[in-house]
Amino acid sequence: MPTASSTFYITKTSPGCHSLSLDCREFRELFLENRFQQVSDPADAAVIIIGACVVAAGTEDRTIALVKEMRARKAQGAVILVSGCFTNQAKSRISSVADCLFFSVREIDQAREHFGFLKIPKERMWQNQSVESLHGRIKYWKILHRLLVRIAEVSHKIFSNGNSILDRFVDTTYAYSSRAYLLRCASGCSNFCSYCEIRNARGRLESRTLDSIIDEVRAALKSGYDHFVLVADDLSAYGLDRENLRLSNLLEAIFSLGDRFTIELHNLHPKHILSDMDRFLRALSGRVRCVHFDFQSGSDRVLKLMNRGYTKEEFLFGATAILKKVPSISLRTDVIVGFPSEEEGDLNETIDVLRKIPFERVGIAFFENRPGAPAARLPDQIPMGIRKKRREIVKNFYYRKQLRRWIHGFSGREEIF
Repeated sequence: MPTASSTFYITKTSPGCHSLSLDCREFRELFLENRFQQVSDPADAAVIIIGACVVAAGTEDRTIALVKEMRARKAQGAVILVSGCFTNQAKSRISSVADCLFFSVREIDQAREHFGFLKIPKERMWQNQSVESLHGRIKYWKILHRLLVRIAEVSHKIFSNGNSILDRFVDTTYAYSSRAYLLRCASGCSNFCSYCEIRNARGRLESRTLDSIIDEVRAALKSGYDHFVLVADDLSAYGLDRENLRLSNLLEAIFSLGDRFTIELHNLHPKHILSDMDRFLRALSGRVRCVHFDFQSGSDRVLKLMNRGYTKEEFLFGATAILKKVPSISLRTDVIVGFPSEEEGDLNETIDVLRKIPFERVGIAFFENRPGAPAARLPDQIPMGIRKKRREIVKNFYYRKQLRRWIHGFSGREEIF
């Protein structure tokens, strides 16, 4: 086993979600607290920690490539530890490339036992928790943020309404500030979306206790953090596995701690938000900078095949209600095109949602066959070439709309195209 003077190197599949960053943070802190030194070259490390992502075929392939790279660069006798998001199939693929240890973030106690580590002292758990410690290229995000702030300042002097779009974008790059804090609220998933493997990779929903989250927020506030990114595989399901607890309760409790911080909410499933809509809206305020509210498809038929549990009109109602309550909020979403049996009319319904809702950012992906997902077995699979073409159609529509909003923001003109 490595000694107290040992070293470790940590890396992750890119791009990776906030949950993966938190997984890497917890393993990083585990090794730092046990007197390991972090190094910048895997060839100098006794332990190489890899944060794996298998949400899509592309990221799974990048994970395999990363393991191969680390295998080639690791020192003789070094251990490769894989954490993050991986399925049994992914573990099999990774093991065929290199001999690895596999510990999910839920198995961190087993990892501690394997390496003979002591339990992390509670009073030191809040140190070195910033986003800077997670993103190897955070400095570029900080440079971009400073540049955007400067552009916004100049635009105020040149255009009377030049800040209408740009200011919101500047505000919502806040997650990459050195004073932003990633806060894990739950892990696992309570849904059965037919296209997704997250439940297989992460397990069932496991919400943290409200008290433990509030204690962490208090400690982070004392350390100077002023922006909290609430993270979960499905944040909207927070508390469903506990009695009389929902995301709205969590928001109310966090905001009761003071008024000198802001938050953003990622991975909200409309089904869960709609079921607690009134209280969720009451908990929202201008201090919520960003809401990631996924709709995936605008077609009721496709949504049913996806097993999403809501309709297009229900989603439009929820998104409109959020924007009405906090007009300045950065509303973001994800879209999947090319789902099995999707027709042109279904695609047009998705575009219609993008037309009606002013999303600040949209992630647009084509459907991928994931071996453990039920949708991989559906009939009428769309040829890959058509999937990619439809993604370009939706991307072009969204980019044109965003360009129109930007030009409108700087010129005041209503119609550009």
